[in-house]
Amino acid sequence: MDSIVEEWYRSAEFTDAQQQAIAEARQRFHAANGPTTKGTIDRIAVAITQTFTDSDAMVERWPSHIRELMNRFSRYPAQPDRKFETWARPRDQEKRKQAVSVWISLLAFLVVNWKSYGADGALESMGLNLSWALKDDVDAIRYYAKSGRSLKVLGEMTNTFFMKMIKDATANPHTNPLTWWLAVLIQTEVLDNQPRWTVAGVQDTLSFSQKVEAIDHYARVLVLEDAIYRGDLSPAQKEDLQSSLNQVSISWIYQDAERPAVGPRQALFESVSHKWRTYTEYMRPIFAEWLTGQSTGPMSTVILFLHGKLENPSYRKVYKVKMQIEEDFSIDPMTAACYPGYPD
Repeated sequence: MDSIVEEWYRSAEFTDAQQQAIAEARQRFHAANGPTTKGTIDRIAVAITQTFTDSDAMVERWPSHIRELMNRFSRYPAQPDRKFETWARPRDQEKRKQAVSVWISLLAFLVVNWKSYGADGALESMGLNLSWALKDDVDAIRYYAKSGRSLKVLGEMTNTFFMKMIKDATANPHTNPLTWWLAVLIQTEVLDNQPRWTVAGVQDTLSFSQKVEAIDHYARVLVLEDAIYRGDLSPAQKEDLQSSLNQVSISWIYQDAERPAVGPRQALFESVSHKWRTYTEYMRPIFAEWLTGQSTGPMSTVILFLHGKLENPSYRKVYKVKMQIEEDFSIDPMTAACYPGYPD
C-alpha cells in the first residue's frame, strides 16, 4: 500500500514550495483557536455530522439488493454480495465521529484558508486551484457558518459542495478538493509525521487507510441521496419512491439493535417487482460512473488506495489562459453578415 500511495503522490507533482505551504498551513490550522474561527468550524462540524448521520441511517430503508449494488462496484471485490451497512447506530458512535471528522477536516481546512475573492492565494500556494463554482461554495459556506444561520441549510450546502467534488469528471490533485486532500493527508501523515488533527473537539486517531474507508463510506451515501433528490427521476417517480421508503421502519437503528430479517418472499418481491427493477436500473449506471475504479472522478483514487488495483494514474495538466476578444462591427451589409444597423 505504501508504495502505491507514494507513487501516486509523486505523480501529482507537488512542488517543494507547495509542500512547504501545506505543512505551514496545517500548523496554523492547529493553532487557530480564535472564537470566530472555532465557532465557524464547530457549526460546520455539527451540520455535517447531522446530515451525514441522518442520510447514513436512511440507506437502511432500501431493499437489500440496492444496498448490495452500492458495494458491488470495486469496494469489496472479494465479497461482491456484501451489503452496505450503516454506521448510524449508537454502538458505532466513536467510529462515526472519527469517520465524519475526515470530511469535516477537509472542509474546515479549506474554509480556514479561504479569505475572500482575490485573496485566496493560500490555497493556490498549496497547489489547489479551485474552479469559480467551488470558490463560490466555499465562500458561501464560510459566510453562512459565521453568521450562525440554519444548521439544516448549512448541511445541505456542504452536501452540495461534496457532491460537486465527487462528480468532478476531470478530477486531479490540483483542482479537485477531495483528491487534493488525499495528497495533503499523504504528505503530512504518511510521508511525514505531523501532529494529528483535533477538529471540533474530536481527536483524530484514524490511520490513513481508515480515513480512506471513511471517505468511501460516506461518498456512497452522498451519491445515493443525490440520485434520489437531485437526479433525473420524474416528480411522480420521486414521490412513489419516497412513499415506498417511508413504509420501512428503521427504529432498530436508534435502538442499537440488529437489522430485522427480511423474509424470502419479501426479498424476492423486491428484487423482481417492476418498480424496484426500474429503480435498480436507474441507480446502476450512477454507481458505476462515480463509485468505481474506472471513474474519472476522485473515487477512482480512493478505490486505488483501498484495494491497490488501478493502472498508474495520469493527470491532465490544467493551464489558465487569458484571452482578449476584439470585434469590429460594420454598418455596411455588404461587408458584415450581422451588423448593428444604420445610425439614426
